[in-house]
Amino acid sequence: MPESRRRPGPRGDIDVRTLLIDTAEELFGLTSVDAVSLRGIARAAEVAPAALTHHFTSKEALVAAVIRRRSGPLGATLRERLQDLRDQPDAPTAGDLVGAILPPVANLLESEPRGGLYWLKTLNSLALRGSGIWATELSGDNGVPELFLAVAARALPELSEMERRQRAVIAMFSMLAALAGADLPGYGGRRRRPRLLAPVGNIYQCWAAARRAHSLWLGLERVDGKLDDPVRSDAVTRGVPLADEHPH
Repeated sequence: MPESRRRPGPRGDIDVRTLLIDTAEELFGLTSVDAVSLRGIARAAEVAPAALTHHFTSKEALVAAVIRRRSGPLGATLRERLQDLRDQPDAPTAGDLVGAILPPVANLLESEPRGGLYWLKTLNSLALRGSGIWATELSGDNGVPELFLAVAARALPELSEMERRQRAVIAMFSMLAALAGADLPGYGGRRRRPRLLAPVGNIYQCWAAARRAHSLWLGLERVDGKLDDPVRSDAVTRGVPLADEHPH
């Protein structure tokens, strides 16, 4: 006789808070933040609604927790890489700036292809709808936006501060949109249902596309195979096909 579905109630066998964040991240990534209710999250996690509101008093608090869990470690890595660029004797290039930002994000997708992709999709969804959560939680107290602009000032001194800020915002949106689409057929994926995620090769294709978009907005005039491209070099070392090399 098949085992009956567990009735929602107190869960003493697991970390309920982590379970709720895991469940919310997956549901947000598969659909959207607006399409998922707190009751739906509690049902999917098989906990009582009261257990959810005990840990998260509002949907906004839960969304912020989902973003903060990965943005904290990611932000620390980005801060370290940007500080190195800011403090190096020679002025960095726009390519150096792109190379500091993209690899840690793409590494998240490679190391956690399911959770990382759900997280990026959630972040991208929040950014597109103009939610303040994505910017607040992504920047946090790590000073990444300020460091990014400080490095950009050294890399692109011919631009005004306002122009650098505008390009930075466009670049970040372009990067998020491209990386959040790592499972879409347009990047060589074979997605037939929402839960089928892209293989690592498609993530690298998306990574390369994101780097091209990011680089163009930061001021590189040429973005092709002749550039010193750390994304391409790393993918070649790993034997991973890129967007223009994907076997059919």
